[in-house]
Amino acid sequence: MEHNFAEKEQRIDFCRRVAGEGVVLLKNEDGILPLKGKKIAVFGSAQNDQVANDGSKVDQTKAVGITAAICEAGIEIDKTLYDTYAQWRKDYMLRTNGAWKQGHFFPEMDVSEELARQTKARGADTAIIVITRSSYENSDMNVEKGDYLLSDTEEEMVRNVCKVFDDVVLLLHIGCSIDLSFLDTCHIKGILYLNHLGVNGNPAMAEILTGKINPSGKLTVTLAKRYEDYPSSKSFGQHGGGLLQDYEEDVYVGYRYFESFPEKSRNVVYPFGFGLSYTTFSVTDETFEEKDGEITVAAKVTNTGKTAGKQVLQLYYAVPQPEDGARLSGPAKQLCNFEKTALLAPGESQILRMTLKADDMASFDDLGVISEENAWVMEKGVYSILLGTDSHDTHPVGEHREETTRVLEKCHPLVTTLPKRLTRSGSMEELPQPSGEGRDFAISAIGKTILPVSAARNRKGESFADCKAGERCVYSLLPGTGGGYRLTFVGAPVSDDALEIQINGAPLKDLKFHQNRAEFALPLGRCEFAVTVKKDGIDVREMEFEKVEAVTAVEGTGKTTIEAINMYESDYAINTANFDDDGNGNRGSYITNFYAVGKTVVYKLEVKQAGTYLLSFKYATCDEEKPVNKVFAVLASNIVQPLTGKLLKKTYQNGEPRRFGVSDGFPISLMQGTVYLKISSACVPFPLISQLYLERTDAEVTVDVRDEETENKAASAAKKRKLLDSPDMYEKIGIQLKDVYRDPSLMQAFLDQLSNRELATIVSGTSENRTPGGDVGCNHPLFERGVPAGQTSDGPCGLRQVGQFPIAFPVGMVLAATFNRELYYENGLCMAEECLAYDVDFLLGPSINILRNPIGGRNCSYYSEDRYLASETAIFYIRALQSKGVAAVLKHYTANSTEYERLKSNSRVSGRALREIYLKAFERTCKESNPWCMMSSYNHVNDVKVCESYPLITEIPHDEWHWDGIFMTDWWNDSTHVAELKAGHDLKMATGDIDGVTKALDSGELSREEVYVCARRVLKTLMKIGRIKKEMEA
Repeated sequence: MEHNFAEKEQRIDFCRRVAGEGVVLLKNEDGILPLKGKKIAVFGSAQNDQVANDGSKVDQTKAVGITAAICEAGIEIDKTLYDTYAQWRKDYMLRTNGAWKQGHFFPEMDVSEELARQTKARGADTAIIVITRSSYENSDMNVEKGDYLLSDTEEEMVRNVCKVFDDVVLLLHIGCSIDLSFLDTCHIKGILYLNHLGVNGNPAMAEILTGKINPSGKLTVTLAKRYEDYPSSKSFGQHGGGLLQDYEEDVYVGYRYFESFPEKSRNVVYPFGFGLSYTTFSVTDETFEEKDGEITVAAKVTNTGKTAGKQVLQLYYAVPQPEDGARLSGPAKQLCNFEKTALLAPGESQILRMTLKADDMASFDDLGVISEENAWVMEKGVYSILLGTDSHDTHPVGEHREETTRVLEKCHPLVTTLPKRLTRSGSMEELPQPSGEGRDFAISAIGKTILPVSAARNRKGESFADCKAGERCVYSLLPGTGGGYRLTFVGAPVSDDALEIQINGAPLKDLKFHQNRAEFALPLGRCEFAVTVKKDGIDVREMEFEKVEAVTAVEGTGKTTIEAINMYESDYAINTANFDDDGNGNRGSYITNFYAVGKTVVYKLEVKQAGTYLLSFKYATCDEEKPVNKVFAVLASNIVQPLTGKLLKKTYQNGEPRRFGVSDGFPISLMQGTVYLKISSACVPFPLISQLYLERTDAEVTVDVRDEETENKAASAAKKRKLLDSPDMYEKIGIQLKDVYRDPSLMQAFLDQLSNRELATIVSGTSENRTPGGDVGCNHPLFERGVPAGQTSDGPCGLRQVGQFPIAFPVGMVLAATFNRELYYENGLCMAEECLAYDVDFLLGPSINILRNPIGGRNCSYYSEDRYLASETAIFYIRALQSKGVAAVLKHYTANSTEYERLKSNSRVSGRALREIYLKAFERTCKESNPWCMMSSYNHVNDVKVCESYPLITEIPHDEWHWDGIFMTDWWNDSTHVAELKAGHDLKMATGDIDGVTKALDSGELSREEVYVCARRVLKTLMKIGRIKKEMEA
């Protein structure tokens, strides 16, 4: 089939085709769908707007909303209800680039039973309910009402509509998953799982409603009833573990968990791979053959219904199980292939064939249970081959036998700091932990953590009684979240002057112990915790840490007071102290020790009414008065609040008794629901803060934001938009990269001629752009040596361009849900044409992280909970993209599941789960499509930054997989460029540390040979780019 997507309209039409095959029909009771000759009432506030996703902004001139698409498809709607929603939206909704955005949730109009009855009385006989959630970078969902759970208003809408209408269809216009327990009590006959369909997807959805398109999409995730039904729910994001993401479910992710433990499958509403059709199919004439280590399964699929349609067959395997004597074992089912039919007319048949290499069923034995440690093995026993239409509906079609256990490949070891993991028996297995100096001790944000005194890294002893006065015990801590913690010394009584505590070298002054307990702040991230013994004979053997968390309800009907010490998170060394007199005879407490600019505290609020609030502080300072924006920076859920027009005055003179005052109120905007209010220091010294006050105001507030700081930021932004110079402005010297392109044997000579600074430049990025629409930078050019700048663009569901609207494609989950390899390939071609149209060389995508948990912020951009489906989607996408000379940047490598504090997050995962689940999709994709680039993730894996891990960056992908592409960092990461290069990491984006790398080369900390390895890969990759190849061949 010839593919032509050179014209934009052809690519927009392709989005419609993907949506048509990616929408999943979950329920169709009584054949309620397709809709025939019915008048429809559409309920739901987001029914006619496009939702921004993790990709291009939505161009409203090309977009069609849900209700508009329904009307265009010829379905009659209740216009009065539609107009009611339209007026309500104008009065209430916030808009961003034409797309509503207020967290993940879109506020819902009140729908009373009376409104539903009035609507039905006007002739509507079928109701459609639209539930909408967005999904995007830097923000996981919250397991709270109005986010993962339905809001009270949504529950009321669903309940009242279902009470009045017998025929109800639910459209799940959501980024991944939501709580589905409401389906138990509300009778809904039809459910379509839409996800986010891109610029032209809703017309395809409407054609599914009318029956013009027969749905054939399949779920790429398991939809369970409640959040707690998922195996990772206790250790994900800020809801479980905070920075410490313990992958205790191990290889039992998604359907692998639910199918392995039958009692858990009862909580599944719709299984992985599930999707209905308007027709029926039979599967007959199944055959199984094994020859030379390759298994082939074939079956005939026949359309037995009355409507043309497509069907997907899915092939699974089961490794030997414990009941058969297996010791390593593994999940009960694992997807290994699939095929989709063509559009079959009624009565038409097609034979589908699927193959599987027997050795692809190998398991990874990280602990040496049945073989050597860290090896891929085929355990002795029977491997069942299963055929079905979803992960639950399968049956055996054959089996493969291993007479003895075989070791296929010995691999580089991976250290794990995960304490325990789930096994096939359902029990938890304790894992061996690394020992030695420098080990981190995780302080959980959930429950209590016991830290033995004997765990000090600098001395031995069971108790502080073993220490002499003046001795220090030093511990390396990794708190799950920052903020207030309660420390209890278990043992003998401890007086205020018996011990001194330091965090990262800063003593906690004025620390008071009450019944051996004290409260103070721990940082968000690794810290050194030191206890200095001041007195002899203190018999304390354990220290108990417990997170102190406070959530403040903001009713919006009066003044809300927040005690400053009740912080949700904070930077390290932020301390609390008490005062006996605030100057008016009142006692209280305050936070202090903001010793540098940029130190922060965070307060968690539950806001009942959205709107403008006046924020004021009870504070004390002897510093001269300053504009408030020179003292504080305030963010509400990562949205910067402009603070101008007010002065923060001195409350007492230096040398006089400390006196607290209350600042004037300044306006900030708070949305309804959970809000994280962040206060950051903008000056030193920083005032002591005792209380914060919030009071809602309906008055019109005018804020003049034209000040020196704002003008400086504007100038900085303008500077960022400065484009790179033209290569023609530079005099060419020495061997040029063009010479290397023509004669690859010159590569070493080219590298040898470079100065240390030039070498450092090649492995660095720049935030400046080559093209007017670019906004994320390029590799740093070296024009005098002929090294060009390759323009990057973020994705993966559409380009991001400044001042322009590239196509917003259906999100990754929708593409994968088609189970159609041809569409995967065509999607890559379309993205290549988009890149060529906007002069982009490196597309930052596709994204293939495993959907470990349903609330992950970027889930919709990823493909699946399954490694095979995720990699298969990416393989065909990348082959097509790179066939047009555009580099794929496969991301985010690796074990990157949560958006919560993603720069500091630490994924603690076993070697087996890494190899079988989280690395496997990358491995298959690298081996089958050879992406020219991969992007390393922000997070740590087992306490080490991914981009600084030699095993993860060099030993596994380059040595074991024989991949020859380059690693580039995710943008503006916080790891060290020199350490990255030592790990074999090639390119630091958006800007590299050219000075630091040059200094390390000059001093010998880095050898030129170490940097040569990375620079050589960068240069080879640049010479693969289609645009650059043309320039070099000219």
